[in-house]
Amino acid sequence: MVRGYKSAVTKQMNIINVGKYDQSSVVWQRSYYEHIIRNPQSYQNIADYIMNNPAKWTADKFHTI
Repeated sequence: MVRGYKSAVTKQMNIINVGKYDQSSVVWQRSYYEHIIRNPQSYQNIADYIMNNPAKWTADKFHTI
């Protein structure tokens, strides 16, 4: 299901961005971490991470801006 979604989005981006980007441009992050949400607590932990993570960016060792 995810593979189909990513394929469809990539095709549409290539149609919309003709001439703006190389067709072979990387669109998706490789080796991403996928996690199945199995219960409300797991959902809450993930939601909290997403909401709070931007505040920690400047402390990240890879933050360059």
